Amino acid sequence: QRAAELVGTASGAVFLWDEAAQVLVPQAWHGMGDWFKELRLRLGEGIAGRVAERRTGMIVNDYRSWPHAVAFTLERSGITAILAEPLLYRDQLLGVITSNADGSERSFTEHDRELLALFATQAAIAIENARLYAATEARAAELEAFREIDQAITARLELSAVLEAVVAGAMQLLGTQHAQVLLWDEATQSLRYGAALGTEKERVRNQKFEFGRGINGTVAQTRQPLVLDDYRASPYALPEFPDIVATITVPVLFEDRLLGILHAHTTQPGKRFTPDDLRHFQMLAGQAAIAIENARLYDATVRQLSELQALHETGLAIISRLTLDEQLEVLVQRLGQAAQAQR
Repeated sequence: QRAAELVGTASGAVFLWDEAAQVLVPQAWHGMGDWFKELRLRLGEGIAGRVAERRTGMIVNDYRSWPHAVAFTLERSGITAILAEPLLYRDQLLGVITSNADGSERSFTEHDRELLALFATQAAIAIENARLYAATEARAAELEAFREIDQAITARLELSAVLEAVVAGAMQLLGTQHAQVLLWDEATQSLRYGAALGTEKERVRNQKFEFGRGINGTVAQTRQPLVLDDYRASPYALPEFPDIVATITVPVLFEDRLLGILHAHTTQPGKRFTPDDLRHFQMLAGQAAIAIENARLYDATVRQLSELQALHETGLAIISRLTLDEQLEVLVQRLGQAAQAQR
């Protein structure tokens, strides 16, 4: 809006460059309809695409007859002239800013372009600062989320409780309603139920996932993460799960030893898992591995103590039934054994 006022036009827009998709995407606009949000421009396409490609400003005062005009905008607007400047920060393309003359005899001059170029320089700095601030805020939120999840996991000692906390953390991180952790069973060479939340809980409770079969068995075999945007079209799809749309699965490893896999999926059409989702999931798997190993050590210690207590109680019960002479004989034998061991 401020740019439009600066050069005396009724409409304008800011396109931001989407590096992943390699397109310019309208991020904000003034004096344009909601249809404008659907516009996507590749490098060299339309005036904004050409400005982005060449990284220099451009004036088109005969837009409606310009051979490179975008048909989408011609059909939906009365734009007659466009002034555009790249948004650059330290030679990095952030996007393009445009100002439009609509249904008038207005023509842009080099003076207008100089004004918009100066404004674009300041706008690029402001956009980059806003992005850095947003990234800092996102990182702080990410660390806080992991701190809360880590506390929830490490506060539990029993293996079942640890696994449930891991699954709950997975759902929180990814914003999905379906997550599970499967444990590796060395004896049967398969994955078995550890914990699950969502509609899959009952389906996987009594299932075994064979080594190398499906996405879970494949991740266990390769020890590499897998993200599937179209699960049903993948070679890993199983007929038991026809409603799954996209999946994300990572191995749970402790000192290169396979403990199991961590899996989440969505049944929501259009939902996809991002590289950040994968990074977060792998971090959670690392936390899970330590917590699972600690829980197993705790369970083993509790079991040993229980066995020792049972043996102690059994010994007392036996001793209590012996005569005095028999008890003295047992005592002498124990003392002799102790002396022999000491020698």
